[in-house]
Amino acid sequence: MNDARTFYIDDVLYTASQGFLKMNSFEDLNEINSIKLENTGKFIDYLEEPAMESEMQPVR
Repeated sequence: MNDARTFYIDDVLYTASQGFLKMNSFEDLNEINSIKLENTGKFIDYLEEPAMESEMQPVR
C-alpha cells in the first residue's frame, strides 16, 4: 500500500490507502474487514493546520 495512512479508534486499527480502507484488530492484527474504494479520485494528502494569527505575531 503506497502512501497509506494508519490510525486507530478504540481497539481497531484503520489503514486508508488509494484503493482500500482496511480494519484490523489492534490486539492481534487479525483482519476485521476491508472496503474497496472506487472512483474516489486522488488520495488526499495530509494538510497542516494554518498558524493562528496570535502564533505569528510576537508577544510584547
